[in-house]
Amino acid sequence: MERMSACLCLVFLFLTVVAEAKYPPRGSYHLLSLRQNMKNSKSKAELPFHFQTRYFPQNLDHFSFQPESYRIFHQKYLISSHFWRKGAPIFVYTGNEGDIEWFASIPASCWTLLPSSRLFLSLSNIDSMETSPVVVFGGSYGGMLAAWFRLKYPHITIGALASSAPILQFDKIVPSSSFYDVVSQDFKDASLNCFEVIKKSWRELEVFSTMKDGLQELSKKFRTCKDLHAVYLASRWLETAYTDTAMVNYPTPANFMAPLPAYPVEEMCKIIDRFPLEASNLDRAFAAASLYYNYSGSEDCFDIENQTDPHGLNGWYWQACTEMVMPISCSNQSMFQPFENDEKIYQEDCLKEYGVKPRPHWITTEFGGHRIEIVLKRFGSNIIFSNGMQDPWSREGVLKNISSSIIALVTKKGAHHTDLRAATKDDPEWLKEQRRQEVAEIEKWISEYYSDLRQEEQANVLHTDHHCCCTSDSDSAFCSSETMARRSGDCMRCLVIFAVVSALVVCGPALYWKFNKGFVGSTRTNSLCPPCVCDCPPPLSLLQIAPGLANLSITDCGSDDPELKQEMEKQFVDLLTEELKLQEAVADEHSRHMNVTLAEAKRVASQYQKEAEKCNAATEICESARERAEALLIKERKITSLWEKRARQSGWEGE
Repeated sequence: MERMSACLCLVFLFLTVVAEAKYPPRGSYHLLSLRQNMKNSKSKAELPFHFQTRYFPQNLDHFSFQPESYRIFHQKYLISSHFWRKGAPIFVYTGNEGDIEWFASIPASCWTLLPSSRLFLSLSNIDSMETSPVVVFGGSYGGMLAAWFRLKYPHITIGALASSAPILQFDKIVPSSSFYDVVSQDFKDASLNCFEVIKKSWRELEVFSTMKDGLQELSKKFRTCKDLHAVYLASRWLETAYTDTAMVNYPTPANFMAPLPAYPVEEMCKIIDRFPLEASNLDRAFAAASLYYNYSGSEDCFDIENQTDPHGLNGWYWQACTEMVMPISCSNQSMFQPFENDEKIYQEDCLKEYGVKPRPHWITTEFGGHRIEIVLKRFGSNIIFSNGMQDPWSREGVLKNISSSIIALVTKKGAHHTDLRAATKDDPEWLKEQRRQEVAEIEKWISEYYSDLRQEEQANVLHTDHHCCCTSDSDSAFCSSETMARRSGDCMRCLVIFAVVSALVVCGPALYWKFNKGFVGSTRTNSLCPPCVCDCPPPLSLLQIAPGLANLSITDCGSDDPELKQEMEKQFVDLLTEELKLQEAVADEHSRHMNVTLAEAKRVASQYQKEAEKCNAATEICESARERAEALLIKERKITSLWEKRARQSGWEGE
């Protein structure tokens, strides 16, 4: 393990995204009216020096096969290869719904991993991005994208950090009042008096709608740059200040949604609590909200009606009217004015504004969400869901571990993706510990990836050396047949060599005798030695290897007839060659038979596995039905007992 300053960072702007801008108050009506009152002013965020802006051609529509869907636009992304080297990890931040430059400055903790991450790298043949592990990061909607990206494309990314990702805010999985409930609880925890003042201020605000010249008086009280045309604009202005401040209730000063001090919710409540008792609730509420809009003190007036969109967040509204249908309501227990989610009005407004009808079940159909503890445990892995319980979106996220590799890191005081912000010397210990756990988990993913890659490399080496490495019982049959085929080939080569050597051993003396006889005849007139006569059977080891030669015998190989001896040698070699070919054919046939058997075994095993999965699913359904039936039975028994009791009290004496 070594310290590495080698990672590649990518930041993608997803055009079908919705994240930082919360679901607008009061449902779809306010969603659209808010959009109409926002300007499209672009932010001028400065990128770190190591980022480069690039574009790649992208299809306009991936969900339609109409000709116009194949029109090309150039999608923007940012890349930093300043710290990267070949084979090192690639960190990808899934962009949100606003300007990519602005969001690139948010996940600072991701970038701080670049020069300081402790990663594993000890392979010899890593030389391109194709072997680099990809880790996906995201916060808010970007966190949702990161989690979904890991689930949809596990062959591309080895893991995902999904910070403050409200993936359960769909299809009535969680209570629709969760968002405003958490905001209210944040203010109540800071000061009960603060909570009560804000809750009572709405009634005082509504009085201005019935007063003569009420809007002018309200405009003066709120120091507006222009006179207000409706009371609800002031109400929305206050509400946005409270909800956004709760989201960015960071433990250190920040400049995310607006310049704010550390723990701004507490600072707002301190402003309210410092007011004299005779001050009105509305005056206190306005002073607290001014902290969000004018912490620097540079604003002489507030342009409440013409709110701007400095970060290009308007992409939210199209998404909210198509796929990202996240119902929201406000209960009587919150500090806000209560309201219910009206699906009918919501659909009518979307149809009027965009000509589209929302798909409330789209997200749960594409990515799931119901019974997520069971579903993700079956097929998901390597996802960190991090949440801070002071974040209004936390109750819509995953707050419990699902498996050993799908974990939830939850902090009591964390706000909206606090863990992705840049580390400072003033960070509390709980935040430092959360980041340490995240880094440790990511390091484990990367370590496992490189370990698997190393094993693959070793397996390739073994494959080259004609070896087979079985990693599981299911591979044993395949490996056995493959090994047998390879060993058969090796044996064939050995037999050929052995046959040649054996032929030389058997016939060598005769050849030696021939040449020796000729040499002696040329030097002596009379031979003192009679012709050598011998009976040379094939060696025993050759008979063991080639049983077909058992009946072969070579007699009188020492005869002085050269032609006969040569013919016998030729026949012997031919027979041996035929026997070797026969053995090779038998080995090939055996290997083919083993392959066929293996394929059939895999097919049957796959069929059994599918049937087992069906049985498991049916068992779960039956178990769920049984539990519901038991609950209904208990309920019916209670009702029966209650009616029996009432009947006996009325004089009934039956059974």
